[in-house]
Amino acid sequence: MAIRYTHLRAMIPLFLAVFMDSLGNGIIFPILTPLIYSPNGILPIDATALYRAMLYGVMLGLFALGMFFSTPILGEMSDRIGRKKILLFCLGGISISYVLAVMAVITSTVSFLVVSRLIAGLCAGSVATAQAAIIDVSPPEQKTKYLSLLLFPSSLGFAAGPMCGSFLANSHLVSWFTYWTPLAFAAVLAIGNVILLGFAFKETFLRNGSIKLNLSSAIYLFSDAFSDNKIRHLSIVYLLFQLSWGSYFQYISLFMFRRFDYDAIHLGYFMTFIATSFAFTYLYLIPLLTQYFQRMPLLRYSLGFNMLSISIVMLAPHPLWVWVGTFLNALSNGLAYSVILSLFSDTVGSDKQGWIMGVTAAVNALSFAITAIIIGILNIFSLYLPLYIATIAVAWAVWLSQRLR
Repeated sequence: MAIRYTHLRAMIPLFLAVFMDSLGNGIIFPILTPLIYSPNGILPIDATALYRAMLYGVMLGLFALGMFFSTPILGEMSDRIGRKKILLFCLGGISISYVLAVMAVITSTVSFLVVSRLIAGLCAGSVATAQAAIIDVSPPEQKTKYLSLLLFPSSLGFAAGPMCGSFLANSHLVSWFTYWTPLAFAAVLAIGNVILLGFAFKETFLRNGSIKLNLSSAIYLFSDAFSDNKIRHLSIVYLLFQLSWGSYFQYISLFMFRRFDYDAIHLGYFMTFIATSFAFTYLYLIPLLTQYFQRMPLLRYSLGFNMLSISIVMLAPHPLWVWVGTFLNALSNGLAYSVILSLFSDTVGSDKQGWIMGVTAAVNALSFAITAIIIGILNIFSLYLPLYIATIAVAWAVWLSQRLR
């Protein structure tokens, strides 16, 4: 069945907003590692290796922790007061977080950077809400394909982001470029995103209602999801899958920095390559494979292939092998992610799509918070321990996926 043109036309503002949001988010990754580990970063030159490693883990973990508490609430609220209001709230908060990050770098104030990452995590519900919006207009039998179309501009934005971050932090190009300039650019993008969405996006779902805003609601909403057998089993597989991806993605730039002496420019190229691989998966591979294969076999094969790709990276004697393994990892990861999201969507009715997408985002955030702590501690002892964790987690997900129906 062809994708309906009227649906896609209505989603263009959402696609643009997701692209710009991912572009701003992608700017962070190539500069975070040198910002903490390089002598000319935000920390004093005499800062210990343990302190740098722990701060790196905190920077990653705070974002994920904030996301864990906020996304179930924001997803539930989008089912009550509409997708548009939640998207505007999230993007507005992200704008503030970038401004704080700029101040942190300019003044070398670590506390500002800590607060900025926490605010960014608390306002990270835009992706889950956008996923719910795209599901609102997608035919039931084409959820996987429609979700892949939304993830395509997201991956394009994330592909462009690391390159922007690398070049805008390169003082060899412009003398006053430093680590704060890409963050300032991200802040401008985020503010522009709020304006774009406010004027151009039309509401896709609205049901009159209200919900109390408190952090304990996240725990209750999360536990409600795990009380359902089908959602619980799917969530466990998804959690293990995301533990693997979180370990890999949050660590791979530090791995390349330490193993092959990659600087911010080379890390920007590498992160762009990862995002471009995802874009190829969402635009071409998923629409092709979903025509010929059922979702469950696709999920199991992609998880198995994902495990193989991490093994290639661990055994890589040369950076080229890491690029090959990462390409295969992105293909299998993007496929598994799209399939799992559509399976989650099938577990609830149309009136709870925001809630279930919020649950998936919370599971994702929980896994990233756990892996951030693991990376912060284990990379001190061994260069390869985080990759071992990634392999074990996805192998476990492969085994448990055999029980899904």
